[in-house]
Amino acid sequence: MHRLSIWMQMAAVTWTMGLICKVQVWASSRTRKHPALMGVHSNPFMHRAHDAFLPLQGCYIVEVVVIKAIPKKLLIHDAKLHSVLSTDTWGKDTLDQEKQLEHIRIEPSGKIIRDKNNAEIQLVATLFHDCRNSRPQNVTYRIDDIIVFNGQKHRVQLVEPLFDGKQLHHYEIGLVRYGSESNI
Repeated sequence: MHRLSIWMQMAAVTWTMGLICKVQVWASSRTRKHPALMGVHSNPFMHRAHDAFLPLQGCYIVEVVVIKAIPKKLLIHDAKLHSVLSTDTWGKDTLDQEKQLEHIRIEPSGKIIRDKNNAEIQLVATLFHDCRNSRPQNVTYRIDDIIVFNGQKHRVQLVEPLFDGKQLHHYEIGLVRYGSESNI
């Protein structure tokens, strides 16, 4: 592999589920597209394209465009979403009626994030909710919502809406284990 494409994968491209997007590169040294960049795979969930300077002289990324939504064949999981209505003085949560989530994907995660008090929190899983193929489409995720997946309860710790240009493409929801008593 050419060092330009390797650096581009590290700087501007993360590999998630191997979907393809179109990458255009402008090279000022000879004003041509570099052959190492043809057919580059990238993150289908990339929501912004920033100019990323590449190690070769005068090259940078001009545009990254996502081609398609997350395919249904990758959205293999179902789960239930509950919102916390109230918490009593003993910390017991009262939850509302469940909403069935279909055609989502839940991936194990070891990502470490920081909360508002600057404490480190390790995510257990990441939930992918595609705006085109997942159901229900108009669901709103909030921090402290409860997701029940395979009989295990998880709390929503992070909600990231990711955009494809001007349009919402999908949500990435960071989940941690839920250890409280609740009325489900």
